[in-house]
Amino acid sequence: TAASTGGIAAPPQAPGLYVLPTHTTVDIQGTEEEHAAAVRMQRIQRGKAARSQVDLLRRQKGAEAEAAVRAQNNAAVEIQSVNRSEAARARVANIEEERDAAEEATVAAAAAAAAAA
Repeated sequence: TAASTGGIAAPPQAPGLYVLPTHTTVDIQGTEEEHAAAVRMQRIQRGKAARSQVDLLRRQKGAEAEAAVRAQNNAAVEIQSVNRSEAARARVANIEEERDAAEEATVAAAAAAAAAA
């Protein structure tokens, strides 16, 4: 909140995304050594925040790539499933045709035998 940050409102941000703070100038009296230490701590914190943001962006990009690969694999599985089912139906149709032809041949042979007798 603005009260907890010394009157400076934090900018809105997406969940999980760290926004680098804007740089404000504060005039604080101190020795050169204290000033150098403060600058160093700020530099370290800004570097840590930037690395965190880059890591988040990389993870998001990796998740998007994984989702694309998963979608492509699912599409391939669906195509393979359709092809397998069509091939199975064709095999069943061939088996039924062969069975029907064999039954017709048996009936015709029985009829011919009955007619000859």
